[in-house]
Amino acid sequence: MGSNGFKLVKSSWKRGELYLRCNRGERNRGKGRNLETAERPNTKTQACGCKFLIKVAPCKDGEGWNIVLGPEQHGIHNHELITYREGNRQMSGLSVGAKQLVRDMSSAQARPNVILAAVQEQFPEENPNRRHIYNFRDRMRRNDAEGRDSISQFLHLAKESDYLHYIREEAHVVTHAFMAHPTSVKLLRTYPWVIGMDSTYKTNIYKMPFLEICGVTPCNKNFLIAYAFMKDETAESYGWVLDKLRLLLGNEVHPTAIVTDRELGLMRPIREIFPVQTLTFFVAYQQGCRGGCGEYMWK
Repeated sequence: MGSNGFKLVKSSWKRGELYLRCNRGERNRGKGRNLETAERPNTKTQACGCKFLIKVAPCKDGEGWNIVLGPEQHGIHNHELITYREGNRQMSGLSVGAKQLVRDMSSAQARPNVILAAVQEQFPEENPNRRHIYNFRDRMRRNDAEGRDSISQFLHLAKESDYLHYIREEAHVVTHAFMAHPTSVKLLRTYPWVIGMDSTYKTNIYKMPFLEICGVTPCNKNFLIAYAFMKDETAESYGWVLDKLRLLLGNEVHPTAIVTDRELGLMRPIREIFPVQTLTFFVAYQQGCRGGCGEYMWK
């Protein structure tokens, strides 16, 4: 009903008859709520007590609906009709052409702000905003998942792209995940001399440490070897990841140097999994400055 300036929502369904009311009518949700203990006591709403209510029933021939306005129904709105669709989520949205543009640019790994600028340029009459882009991209991801949860979709995409992956579960809960692309494995076995490792904090909704493992070519170019999600930064978790890294390298290949930021939970597993005789263990202390400055210690 967006073209007519109002929105109808389902009120109830009784004996094959559907009741539709104005979206700005009275709502039962929230009545009797204790405003003193409510988390959002001043929640705003568009409801204005509109009495608009109609009854619809399917036609006997099965095609279309009959609209009935009986004594219990009310066919007049008590508010002005909507002039601009912006700000009304059910009315505003992207057209078929705009959705296809978002789909194509998302496949090309374009950022949402770039996609928004392109949609605004090609479809200015739709007045798209950032939320339209985010909502449609989220809907695309859900459709691509085909009902799979986030972990199942994560593993499904890894298998589709031929990633080498290892998963560790505890009580049917994924606690560790290790991923490496086949091309990265080839680069690692070609240039295994220098390996850098570092973990980031709170970069995902699960608040799990994210460990990145990188290599260096003789031309001073970095490449990503693998990445891993861990439940914590203990020696046991790092040991599990390094054991998978050893599987990628093989027993005959030994790195010359490993660069870390002196993560204590990481240093002991390195000594255990990579023999000291064949490894020059390089640790960089970063004391209040970035970019590799600070003191250096050789092990």
